Amino acid sequence: MRWHWWTLGAIILGVLAAWWAGAPTQAAGNLLTNGGFEDGASGWTGISAIVATPVHAGSKAAALACSVACQIRQSVAAEPASSYVLTAYLWKNSSSASSAWLSVSWLRADGATLGVIESARLSAPDPSYRVLTLNTLAAPAGAAYASIALRLAGQFGGSPATVYFDDVSFLRVAGPTETFTPTRTATATVTRTATTPAYHTPTRTRTPPATDTPSPTASITQTATETETATATSTETGTPSPTASPFASRLPLILK
Repeated sequence: MRWHWWTLGAIILGVLAAWWAGAPTQAAGNLLTNGGFEDGASGWTGISAIVATPVHAGSKAAALACSVACQIRQSVAAEPASSYVLTAYLWKNSSSASSAWLSVSWLRADGATLGVIESARLSAPDPSYRVLTLNTLAAPAGAAYASIALRLAGQFGGSPATVYFDDVSFLRVAGPTETFTPTRTATATVTRTATTPAYHTPTRTRTPPATDTPSPTASITQTATETETATATSTETGTPSPTASPFASRLPLILK
């Protein structure tokens, strides 16, 4: 009987293993089904082809080809106020491809779009896989689904372009926790203490009045120089001589 139960258990485990092997691959924590395209196009819409080269990891990748615009899509459940991170590897080595990028559309339960967020676009050709990331995407209020899109824009009027996507993941991460922290405002309390002022007897200092020092005055000394002018004064004393005759002064000349 014991052997019978062991046999039955082995059969059940074998059935579960076979079912699990046939189930679409989903990385731990990845909300997307078949993010590495190892199970072909399972879980996705819009894939042009599943290729074995070029690949980023594993053995398969998804090809997206068009001449104007195209996209690969998958929708997953989302929770409002939760944060998510979208990551994908892109191989774009064609000059016919104008640009390639990622986007996330938030949808309500009735399918109405609440908003769209896009990553940076790769436009230059690159012979290796490049990673594209949309960090900390907060699902808005009312969001029920997140629609993940891998997108390509070709050259208008040009030949069809092809890009490749691999290892796409959409993870729920711990969003910032909003904690209400009361703000403390410092209030200055002014305490007034009545202090009896001390009375001091003022000391009066007598200051002698300022004495005006007379400015030196230039003294002009005038020296009077007396010039004596001799005035000859003839004082005749005696009896005036008689008036001489004019002929008297000529007498000696006659005598000669």
